Amino acid sequence: MTKPRLVTTLRSPARRRPVVDGPTSPLDLAGWPISWVTLARDENEDASVKSFLGDNQPLERMLDRLVSEEPG
Repeated sequence: MTKPRLVTTLRSPARRRPVVDGPTSPLDLAGWPISWVTLARDENEDASVKSFLGDNQPLERMLDRLVSEEPG
C-alpha cells in the first residue's frame, strides 16, 4: 500500500493563499469591530515605548478603548 501524497497546484509559496468563504476584509475576519479613528499617532508611539520598557498599562487602555467604541 502506498502512502497518500499531498498535491499542491500552486508551485510558488508566495502565491499560496488561504481560501476564505465569506468576508475577505481582515476586520471582518477578526470577528470584532475595531475603530482606529480615535487612535492618536503620538499616543500609540508613547504607549509602545512604555510597553517596550515594561509598562503595558497604556497599551492595555488603548486596546480597551479600540474594542469598546463603535467603528467610525
